[in-house]
This record gives sequence, C-alpha cells and structure tokens, in this order.
Amino acid sequence: MVNFWKCKYSIDTKYIGEQVTLEVSDNEKHVQIYYNQKLIRSHELTTQQYNYNYQDTKAILRSDLMNGRSEDDIEQFISKNLSAYDQV
Repeated sequence: MVNFWKCKYSIDTKYIGEQVTLEVSDNEKHVQIYYNQKLIRSHELTTQQYNYNYQDTKAILRSDLMNGRSEDDIEQFISKNLSAYDQV
C-alpha cells in the first residue's frame, strides 16, 4: 500500500520496499503510480481510507495471510470480507 492524501492505495507486492512515484492524472480523477517511470497502477481518487485493486488483493493474501490456500479460498475470502474495509 502507498499513502496519498491520507488514503492508502494498493500496488503489486513485488514493489514492496521499492521507491515509487505518485501523480494525479490530468483529469484529477486518478492517482497514478509509477516505478522507474513506468505506470504500474492507477486508482480512482477517493476519500476511502483503503483502496484495493482486485489482483493486488489476491497477491497480498496469497503471500501472507492465506499462503498455500487455493485460488477459490482466496476469492471467497475477498468476496466475504473486503467490503468491510469500505466501512473504515
């Protein structure tokens, strides 16, 4: 996760510990995240505290909390639990 304007936005787990650059899009509706000048993720700007890309969520769970679990287990967990973050 990267912090931008008091909100957190997900990125691929392979960028953990790397330095990324964040920019607001020309239309001011997205935060764009770059690594080595290459766009790696774009998120809609929101006031939600946590903002996840679905693929990032799967990678985060696969690498940590649900290591060794099936894709179906991970997807069921996301479906059941991720909306709770929208309430934070």
